Amino acid sequence: MATKIFSCFVDGLQTQLIEVEVDILQGLPGLSIVGLGDAAVQEAKERIRSAIKNSGATYPQQKKIINLAPAHLRKNGACFDVPMALGLLEASGQINMPARALFVGELALNGAIRSVNGALSIAMFAQKHGLKLFLPEANATEAKLIHYEHIYPVGHLTEIIEHCHEIKIVQPLSADTLQTGAPARKNSDRSANMPAPEIDMNMIQGQIQAKRALEISAAGGHHLLLYGPPGTGKTLLAHALQGILPPLSRKEMLEVMQIYSSAGLLKEPQELFNRRPFRQVHQSCSLPALIGGGTQAHTRPGEISLAHNGVLFFDEIAEAPRSLLESLRQPLEQRQITVSRLHHHVVYPANFTFVAAMNPCPCGYYGSAEKSCSCTNNAVVQYHKKLSGPIVDRFDLFVHLQREPVKLQSALEGKSSQEYRSAIAAAREKQHRRYKETSILLNSQIKAAQIKTFCVMDLTTEKLITDYANKAKISARSFHNILKISRTIADLNDHATIQKEDALEAFTYRFQPTSPLI
Repeated sequence: MATKIFSCFVDGLQTQLIEVEVDILQGLPGLSIVGLGDAAVQEAKERIRSAIKNSGATYPQQKKIINLAPAHLRKNGACFDVPMALGLLEASGQINMPARALFVGELALNGAIRSVNGALSIAMFAQKHGLKLFLPEANATEAKLIHYEHIYPVGHLTEIIEHCHEIKIVQPLSADTLQTGAPARKNSDRSANMPAPEIDMNMIQGQIQAKRALEISAAGGHHLLLYGPPGTGKTLLAHALQGILPPLSRKEMLEVMQIYSSAGLLKEPQELFNRRPFRQVHQSCSLPALIGGGTQAHTRPGEISLAHNGVLFFDEIAEAPRSLLESLRQPLEQRQITVSRLHHHVVYPANFTFVAAMNPCPCGYYGSAEKSCSCTNNAVVQYHKKLSGPIVDRFDLFVHLQREPVKLQSALEGKSSQEYRSAIAAAREKQHRRYKETSILLNSQIKAAQIKTFCVMDLTTEKLITDYANKAKISARSFHNILKISRTIADLNDHATIQKEDALEAFTYRFQPTSPLI
């Protein structure tokens, strides 16, 4: 009689229930697997045979057929090895499977169960539907994060067989056994225990305006472009941004870990407990690596999704291919990315703070006070044409850096990253209270229709910034960005409404007289 075992398939961040149907028929010995499985699924035949024999069970010698339903959905990977092997054992009468149970895992030839990608999404699916989940021991650490009491880690096929025979019952995980950190702890507790950043803000000499721009970017989630001659500290400042960001909330943490789990990168979950993601993209990065891609059956998240709830840093952005930069327009606007394949598409979140660095010209010294530029005017113009108007328009903050005098650092300068982080956390708390009845999290996410509601100012300030904007002939998008930056500066300055000084400071990050971008 045919039997049915339940398993899971992770498609992007969505989990699809898979029914593994097994039947043993009369006929010549053989095993057929149907249901649109890829090569890894078809190769499971030999892994299953050896694993069953090396686990002390009997491999059925009749004709066998396994169907992975629904049949129209393409399946990939080796996560169905365990449920297919258990289905064969139950169909041959060797075991009786527990009710309402879910099984995932790759089998080694000796019967050991190896880890799978997307275990966190699978655990959340099991919790949502009230199912018992049997998964590899190697995935237990990430599965513990959701604090679900019906997760059973197993390291060998023999353990499941003995569990079914009630010889040795597999013990479920307990939420209080989480040893790698506590996602449920308050943000303030995690902030106090954050490790010291590799680059502290007080280690950077000078660049007062750039440091302030980093603070505004971190507080409101505003996109930032740093430009200036080589050696002015653009890359150093970008890397320092991670150290001033507040820790992830529990909701944000689970979102990030789901993405990393889907990509098979969640080896050490504790790395994400206290630090937001920071992903650096090189100009030689391919388009699928940036936005995500792969086969129709297996679509992996790209760098923009791995930077979700964190920072995406693009160094030397003007050297990147135009197609690569234009692909950023959708995620920068919609804060998600759709990866499409024939008859199939996957949506990944991509809510990141975009930071880019570039030289002002090919030789790097346009506008420099210390070294003359060797580029022709046409070369400078063509260099900046690599960044289209729509891409430049999506940056909220522009900072033109000049070289600081070289000196031996005998003492730390200015505020530390911890001091910046405290001010930024306080500003973000104001935003959370302000937007608690909306879907907005940070000031950068205010929509045009909500500007009047949240960017409140007196008539004098409103007339001032309107006159400035009209004289500069900026776009409506840029004007709204200035208002949102003003709102963030007001939060940092502890102003209930936007004041004149807040608005004037916001304009300084939008217009630079020496900037070739104008």
